[in-house]
Amino acid sequence: MLAIMSCTRNVFARVFVLISAATVFVSCQAPHSHDGDRAADSVASPVLLNMDGFIGTWMNTDAFGQATEEVVSDFRYTAGGSAISETMFPGADHEMVTMYFASPDALYLTHYCGLGNHPNLVASMDAETGDLLFDCVGTGANFGACPDTDHMHSVRYHMEGDSLTASWKTMASGELTEPLVFSLKRK
Repeated sequence: MLAIMSCTRNVFARVFVLISAATVFVSCQAPHSHDGDRAADSVASPVLLNMDGFIGTWMNTDAFGQATEEVVSDFRYTAGGSAISETMFPGADHEMVTMYFASPDALYLTHYCGLGNHPNLVASMDAETGDLLFDCVGTGANFGACPDTDHMHSVRYHMEGDSLTASWKTMASGELTEPLVFSLKRK
């Protein structure tokens, strides 16, 4: 009887190990139910997760602050949650893409601009307002020296509830322009 119980325990133990291994294998092989709206099941860094509130579609606003039908930005997780892709003016002739990604200690973006260059910017936080700021680091593709190349040089994001303000500054002929401000509402 003792031999039968020992054998039964061994069989159950082996079956449990096989089921556990199969479950792990299947979960690793199955595609994640990651639809771009969540960082769940992702490899997103804690630094990148600071932008979680940006995920979604953002509409332009009218003079009264009400959302219009014009989509200005669409933020989505991509690459298994390791980056955020922002499509600006989707489907328009002047559509642009900005990719946000993190190193262990910093948040970066590369803006694929309608000007044909791709400046790299690094994030900081405005301690007073909590705004997320990005400033050009002086590098990028199709990009010469920072003041000598016309490019998007900085952006300030201010979020309150379902409202997002994006203030972009361009470096043009060696001078920073006044900000181009987009006042957006979440769709």
